Amino acid sequence: MAADLPLGTLLTGIARGRGANEMMLALLALLHDKGVLTEGEVRQVVQVLAADMRDFQVELQGGPAEPALKG
Repeated sequence: MAADLPLGTLLTGIARGRGANEMMLALLALLHDKGVLTEGEVRQVVQVLAADMRDFQVELQGGPAEPALKG
């Protein structure tokens, strides 16, 4: 399981795009558990990731994508 990996391994995997979503979620959980990120901050990052994944899914299906974040 990715959450059992050392932090350096998680960061390297994310940087290389390997298992990026799972590893990013594991990293967020780790940072939350260590008190670095609040639950609200984790939720905000997860919402951005989810919006990006939805946009990408729309692109794969050939339709126009709305921007993930407006502002």
